[in-house]
Amino acid sequence: MEGLDLTSKAQVAINCHRCDRSVNVFCNNCQINLCVACVGKHVDESKSVSHDIIHLKNRKLQMVTPDCKLHPSKRCEVYCKQCDTPACAKCLIGPHKWHEAEDILCHFSKLSKCREDSSDLGILIPSQTHISVHGADVCIEKGGIKPSLASLTQDLLSTFMPYSSISSRRELLPKAKVISQLFTEHKPLLNVHCIGNDEAWTNGKTCTVTRVDLRGDLKDTVVTSCRYWPTDIVATRDGDLIFSNSYGRTVNMIKNGKIETLITTPEGWRPNSLCCTKSGGMLVNTSFYKQTNNFVINTVLRYEGQEIMQTIDNDEYGNPIFKEGRYTLFLTENNNGDICVTDLNKQIVIVLDKTGRVRFQYDGTPATKESFNPRCLVTDSLGHIIVADIGNNCLHILSQDRQFIRCISNCGLAKPYGLSLDKKERLWVGLQTGQIKVIQYLQ
Repeated sequence: MEGLDLTSKAQVAINCHRCDRSVNVFCNNCQINLCVACVGKHVDESKSVSHDIIHLKNRKLQMVTPDCKLHPSKRCEVYCKQCDTPACAKCLIGPHKWHEAEDILCHFSKLSKCREDSSDLGILIPSQTHISVHGADVCIEKGGIKPSLASLTQDLLSTFMPYSSISSRRELLPKAKVISQLFTEHKPLLNVHCIGNDEAWTNGKTCTVTRVDLRGDLKDTVVTSCRYWPTDIVATRDGDLIFSNSYGRTVNMIKNGKIETLITTPEGWRPNSLCCTKSGGMLVNTSFYKQTNNFVINTVLRYEGQEIMQTIDNDEYGNPIFKEGRYTLFLTENNNGDICVTDLNKQIVIVLDKTGRVRFQYDGTPATKESFNPRCLVTDSLGHIIVADIGNNCLHILSQDRQFIRCISNCGLAKPYGLSLDKKERLWVGLQTGQIKVIQYLQ
């Protein structure tokens, strides 16, 4: 990782956390930017927390504990060592019961002991620094904690200071390039999921899932228990395959050659797209088939183990977020906790915050020439949302706050059905023909 100089001046454009309007004020307690129109909604949604609303130019960014991903009304008070994630007190009698944990501020204070590691990378982490935000000089205070960037990863930075200008120096290449092409036995190729740097699980319209490397060599083959084929595939951190069995209403893992059922969805609801979350749970798109018109009703469920912790289907006004139609959803989680979903029935990308409230939607404008047909999507370490568009045979790159950045349309991506990122943040794009193109798009 290249060194970051936090003492330099930086100009950043800031939008409201809830909408696309310009920012006027700042909630000091929650550390989020707001426009005047959204202040009331913000206060109403988090009545259990006090809110110090101040003018943006007077804000002080400080290290505060994040909201719990499982219990959004609670602040994280502890750090679960076993799961390597922040948690609230309520989690200690739930999914993190009996896990070893410590006070969260104590945990991050210990990182300061590794401060000398930063000198090896030429990194300076002062206890205070100043940046320029819309022309105002803003003080960033870290509450006496002086973390070493060698230990404080980009993921933790985004957790504790998601709205500061701190970011990696990685940038988009001026032009994306194909660095490898390989062929699979799957025609059509439906899903791709990377493992490590140089391998990926793949599947098509059979019960068989294959693992291939960057050269196209077959490394492993497994036969699932699906009636037809897995509707989606993901993997654990150890590389064990997880697949959704739509007609069996189960999400399963293959470990040591044996199939283990992880989740059984509610009666009548079929599991489709999967996403393993940073908290150790899983997001699952489930669909209910309507025989009257052959349409499906889509919802998103958040699971911790076998337990449903959150259901996302309607907005705050009771209206359906997702449109009924022929297609199921694709989903992923961004590094700020947002849930990113493609709804092909609506022909849009929907980004929701971790509570399930819609932050914004993207309809392909201004990038599309033909009909916008979003399919699979991924997010990278910079918070980019990368969407495969099978209508325009390209990939759209968005910021985590909706800004369209560019399209990757120069790599011959005919019907990009599958999409995944490897550990080196190279895109593995699975084409309908069975071919995979590995694309480098970051410097």
